[in-house]
Amino acid sequence: MTVDEAANVQEAEYKLTTGRFDCVILDYLLPEGPCLSYLPRLRGKTQAGLIILTGQGDEQVAVEV
Repeated sequence: MTVDEAANVQEAEYKLTTGRFDCVILDYLLPEGPCLSYLPRLRGKTQAGLIILTGQGDEQVAVEV
């Protein structure tokens, strides 16, 4: 198994475009803001499964995601 990471959304987009991934684990709170606004951009780059994690949420965040 190989694990890769990205420091920001732009790096993640590049890696998803140039690599092959089975799963993407994404923090809800990215340096650029909540991940929900970036999901369409990232999902268009890969067919990988997506897992969103957060330590900053509540039930409303879970429903939103």
